[in-house]
Amino acid sequence: MIVDDDYPTYSEILDIQSIVLKGEKPPQSTKAWMKGPTKIKKIVEGFRKLPLLVDIHDGRGNDGSEEQLAYHLHQSDLLVLDYQLNGADGDGTRAIEIARQVMANDRFNLVVVHTSAKLEDAFREMLLGLMSPCTEKLSEKESDRSTHLISKAEFDDDNLLVNIRAAFRVEQYFCLRKDAKKAFIAFRKGEQPFSILSDICEAAGWREADLKIIFRWIVKDFEQRSAGKMQPAKVQAQPQWSEDDLWIRSKEGFIAFTNKNDGEVDILQVLFKSLIAWSPKPSRLFLTKLRSQLGEFGVAAEDAALGNDYVLARWYSELLKGDLPARRTLIGTAVARHSEQLLDYVQENVLEFAERLIKADSNGPLAGDELVKQHFKVDLTDKRSSNKADEDHNIFACTKKAHGWHLQTGHIFRAENAFWVCLSPSCDLVPGQRKTGMFKDMSDHMPFLAVRLKPWHKSEVPPDVHSNRYIFLELDGKSHTLCINEPDHPNSSPHWYPLHASNLGRFEDEDKRFTFTKLHIDQGKIAAKEHQAAVVAQLRYEYAINLAQMLGTNFTRVGLDFIGSDRVA
Repeated sequence: MIVDDDYPTYSEILDIQSIVLKGEKPPQSTKAWMKGPTKIKKIVEGFRKLPLLVDIHDGRGNDGSEEQLAYHLHQSDLLVLDYQLNGADGDGTRAIEIARQVMANDRFNLVVVHTSAKLEDAFREMLLGLMSPCTEKLSEKESDRSTHLISKAEFDDDNLLVNIRAAFRVEQYFCLRKDAKKAFIAFRKGEQPFSILSDICEAAGWREADLKIIFRWIVKDFEQRSAGKMQPAKVQAQPQWSEDDLWIRSKEGFIAFTNKNDGEVDILQVLFKSLIAWSPKPSRLFLTKLRSQLGEFGVAAEDAALGNDYVLARWYSELLKGDLPARRTLIGTAVARHSEQLLDYVQENVLEFAERLIKADSNGPLAGDELVKQHFKVDLTDKRSSNKADEDHNIFACTKKAHGWHLQTGHIFRAENAFWVCLSPSCDLVPGQRKTGMFKDMSDHMPFLAVRLKPWHKSEVPPDVHSNRYIFLELDGKSHTLCINEPDHPNSSPHWYPLHASNLGRFEDEDKRFTFTKLHIDQGKIAAKEHQAAVVAQLRYEYAINLAQMLGTNFTRVGLDFIGSDRVA
């Protein structure tokens, strides 16, 4: 999709042809293509050689409303966007608004801003327009203090505010958005790009805590003055960018910049160079290739995934038979099976691509940990970084975000100030599926087995980390290493308990809370007590099966009469 007020739209070309056929004189037009269509024709033909389908919008609303334009952009793989859509002296407001719409959808978009304006200015205005303010409102105490400090300093310098605002512009603001902590340190030390601002504050006599308050006020003042240019809606994931290579990257898209006045510019080559400068991680390229393969071979892969009609008939028959709660579990299983078949069809091409990528990397100038550092900005030769990488890997390999609407094998829940893991077989945990034996007598209670996990309190990774005893998870930004039995006694038995979940183990809300009953001793007698629990994570399937097997082995062990030093049970 090309959005440019100097380009011809299809409707405009057809309208002119209709007028000519009637023998009438076409209306006067200020668009550049009417005087010199060759350059625009080459750009359009260049896209079609790939081949790409090309559509054109002039950004003036002639081809529909702004909402209709946004819909077309949602479907575009590449958007070529003129920065000055309201003439050569345009301020870029409309282009920035279109870029916001493009970046607001969940589809990753490639954008090239094509402009006659100064590239650095267009880049900065576009970047600022995609940002939402980052500073919190000053407290009443901070606001009063900053007002007092500035009012007092203005007695000695009438131009204080003018000088402060001249010393804190987009250059300083972007530095702050890159790294707020580093920016404040540079400001406090008088380093670039904050040296002038630092001198002003030094002359005003602001120190220590007051300096922090003033710096926050300066940032907030800039954002208030720039409110008309910035993103009005709060954006959670702020963009990344490079002022040297002129690219902007957000979760939803990538923007490159090129100048119309640089002769016959190859727009795709500019985009390609900017993508190289961004240098996406190899892992992202793997997933992008997978997404590309699904898009290219979607229908063929879909046919392959469908496979045998007898199998599909049996699956769908089971979906129709199940009651509403059980059906949700069956649907989840069916979707997972279809997804697996779909990925099996395209993964060979992805593997071949990954092999070529790794081979090319291996033959480059960098190798090993240096190459890893270039791609991921992680130095694995540094012990702290290496330990962090190991810890995060263990968490990723072991646990994932909890899913489901009822208690399942491998669910890790928190109760009684401890972590627990559910290790009953999956088939025993589907609400309403088991109605015989002990399940028949339990009314709306679901019996299940759970192990109370023991925390590993040491900072280093357990020396027997490969012993299948440990669980790694992250919760609220903090990592936890947990053990299925006593960490210091590898041969000890897991602390397992027979528990009973209320409402057949169904969760009470989106936070996956549920209630269970546990036996305990009360004044020398066995009593039942209810406990509140919340599922916080889930073991990956292979880990859940492994721990369930370990628990089963513990149940079937045969005691021998040998005596050893480790007597912990």
